[in-house]
Amino acid sequence: MSPEAALSLDDIREIAAFIREQRTDDAPFDIAVGGETPGDDRQRAVEIAAQHAEAGATWWQESIHGLRQDLAGRAEATSWIDAMRWRIEQGPPAS
Repeated sequence: MSPEAALSLDDIREIAAFIREQRTDDAPFDIAVGGETPGDDRQRAVEIAAQHAEAGATWWQESIHGLRQDLAGRAEATSWIDAMRWRIEQGPPAS
C-alpha cells in the first residue's frame, strides 16, 4: 500500500465518529486498518501503531507485498518470498 492510499489518522477519527453517530448503543466496535511499519525500527513501529490506536483503530494489518520499498533491496539480494518472510519474522509492533 502506498502512503497515499493509506487512511490518515484524521480519516480514522472521522470513520470512528461516523460509526458512533450511526449506532444505537455504545457497545465497543472494531476498526481495522492496514499499513506499513519498519521491521528494523521497533520504536518507530510502536509509535505508528500507537498513533493509529489513539485515532480509533483496534486492529493493525501489516501490509506485506511486493510494492514495499523497504523490501525491494532485500528482495533483489534474495527473493520476494524471503524478503516478506524477513519482515514477518520481525514480529508485530509491540513495546
